[in-house]
Amino acid sequence: EKTYTVSGAVTFQGTPVTEGQISFENPQTGFVQSATLGEEGKYSLQLPAGDYKVSILPPLIEVGGGPDSPAGEEYKQVDNIPDKYRSSESSGLTANINGDKADLNFDMTP
Repeated sequence: EKTYTVSGAVTFQGTPVTEGQISFENPQTGFVQSATLGEEGKYSLQLPAGDYKVSILPPLIEVGGGPDSPAGEEYKQVDNIPDKYRSSESSGLTANINGDKADLNFDMTP
């Protein structure tokens, strides 16, 4: 299947979100692909053509691992990724991938 390069930046009220992940989910096919946010909130990934719902997730951090509890992962507490954006159902963010290269920037608001 042909894929396209999708890149852009994620911001919160215009300020780059430099920690976390962006996730693209195609409800029709169930295909999900994520990318890590880097410097200046930038990301890049390859996606097949289609309509996607987009969510933004905080970074995972390791917790526990002490003598009494097994190590696990949980989302880091961050203020720059409001809860509604953490689910593709509630984020309201969408992407239509149909060309050779897509430049998609997402700005979150409180």
